[in-house]
Amino acid sequence: MELWQIMAIVLGSVFLITLLIFIVVYVRNKSSEDERRELLAKMYADPNLAKMEYDCAVYDEETERLVTRAVGRNGQIAANAEADQQLSFLGAPDTEGIEEITGNYKP
Repeated sequence: MELWQIMAIVLGSVFLITLLIFIVVYVRNKSSEDERRELLAKMYADPNLAKMEYDCAVYDEETERLVTRAVGRNGQIAANAEADQQLSFLGAPDTEGIEEITGNYKP
């Protein structure tokens, strides 16, 4: 046999082995991906989600009255003026100049 024939056989066999390894890895990844998708579908297919029990809240009369009082004319909850006054001691942030941070980073 000549050298080019030996090289063709070796390169062809390397190509076939690589192709077989690719096919095996692809099939394994495909099956594990299908299992992950099935697990996610089971996780998010909770019967409580179909009933919308997570999105509903039960209010008593007092809570309903407080919520309707807090909602303004345009349907938005009004801002709390008392909370704004409590935070007024913070003042405006100082944004002038560049602050240089020095020190040693220790992870």
